[in-house]
Amino acid sequence: MTMLINEDGRFSELFRAYQSTEYRVLADEPFSMCVGKRCLEIKRILEKSLVNSAVFITAFNPLSEKLSDEENVARLFQMEQEIKAMGYQVIDGIGIGQDSVTAWTEQSLLVLGMTESEADSLSSRYEQNAYVLVTSDCIPTLIADFGDGVQLRSSHSTLTV
Repeated sequence: MTMLINEDGRFSELFRAYQSTEYRVLADEPFSMCVGKRCLEIKRILEKSLVNSAVFITAFNPLSEKLSDEENVARLFQMEQEIKAMGYQVIDGIGIGQDSVTAWTEQSLLVLGMTESEADSLSSRYEQNAYVLVTSDCIPTLIADFGDGVQLRSSHSTLTV
């Protein structure tokens, strides 16, 4: 596994934290996604919705800096309105951090049909370090952009820089 890190190791630490996060989708029958592990539940949702991709994203805690609950909720509401104006269907979700770096939970959205390029743009506008992309293989892929040309991608238990 190749990992690009900055001098203090923060990118590496954050990336590992995002990889270990539980991505919970609050569908009619809730389920969790894990990065790099095929998810049959998301396959059913993609098929039912007649789309071949989805993005799990939040507007909470920009650049991994903790904000107040009120600020985070307002940011997520704004993001959801923007996504719906683009014509996408959303399902509520929650990211549940599994370590000391991302021990908090973050309300999130599963955006059905959103492409990677649209997610890159949305993520940048809301100052998010990362989001999860699911395509037709139904294996959640972590896409991270820490700025200054530091971009990481995890898929199928591998990492490319």
